[in-house]
Amino acid sequence: MGEIFTVTAVTDPSRGTRGISSFVVTKPTTDREVAARIGFGHSDDLAFVDGVRAGKKEDKMGWRASDTRELFLEDAYVPEGHRLGEEGQGFVNFMRTLDAGRIGIAALSLGLSEGAFEVALRYSNEREQFGQKLREFQPVQFRLSDMATDIEAGRHLTYHAAWLKERGEPFTKEAVMAKLFCSELAMRATLQAIQLMGGAGYTSDYPVERMARDAKICEIGEGTNEIQRILIGRQIVKEAFGD
Repeated sequence: MGEIFTVTAVTDPSRGTRGISSFVVTKPTTDREVAARIGFGHSDDLAFVDGVRAGKKEDKMGWRASDTRELFLEDAYVPEGHRLGEEGQGFVNFMRTLDAGRIGIAALSLGLSEGAFEVALRYSNEREQFGQKLREFQPVQFRLSDMATDIEAGRHLTYHAAWLKERGEPFTKEAVMAKLFCSELAMRATLQAIQLMGGAGYTSDYPVERMARDAKICEIGEGTNEIQRILIGRQIVKEAFGD
C-alpha cells in the first residue's frame, strides 16, 4: 500500500559501488479505500513519480498481514531534488540501513521466540497426561529450559547491538550476530513449542503454527543467514589479522 519509497540506482557506472545513489520515489497507494478507512497510507498533497507502480500482492507463507509487492519503475524520471544524500553515497547508505535493520530483525525474532515460549509454558500448565500436568514431566522441563536459556542469550545479543548503535559506536558485527542467532532461535523456539504441544500446536487453535511460518522470513530478510555467516567470518578475520 505504500506511497513513499527509497531506492538505489547506478548514477555513474564507471565508479562501481561509489557510483550508486539513493532516491526517494513515490506512487499512489494500491488501495485508497482501505487507506481511507484506517486513516493513513495516502496523502492528497503528495506528487507522484510517473512510471512507478506496484505489482500484484504476493501470496506468502507467513507475515500474511504484510502487503508485499514488487515495485516497478518503467521509464520513471526522478528529479535530482529527490536524491537522498550525496551522489555516490547510495551503497554506503544502503549498507548502514542493513546494519540497523538487522537489529530490527533480531528483535522481531526475539519477540516470536518469547511468544512461542509463553504459549508453550501456559499449555504445559493446562494440559494433563497420565494424571500429571505436562510441566511436571522432566523432558518438558528440559525443552522449556533450553528455550528460556536461548531467549536470554538472544536478548543480550540484541540489546548489546542496539546499545552500541545508540552510542554511535561500530556495531556491524554485533548486529549480524544478533540477527543470525535470534532468527535461527525463532525457528527453533516455534518448532519446539509445536512439538511440546503436539497435535494442538499444529492447529490454528493456538498461535504457534503461525509464529513458525512468520519466523522463517527472519532467516531470509536483511540478508540470508548464509550471508550473515560470511560477514561474521570476514569481520573476525579482519579483527584478528588486519586483512
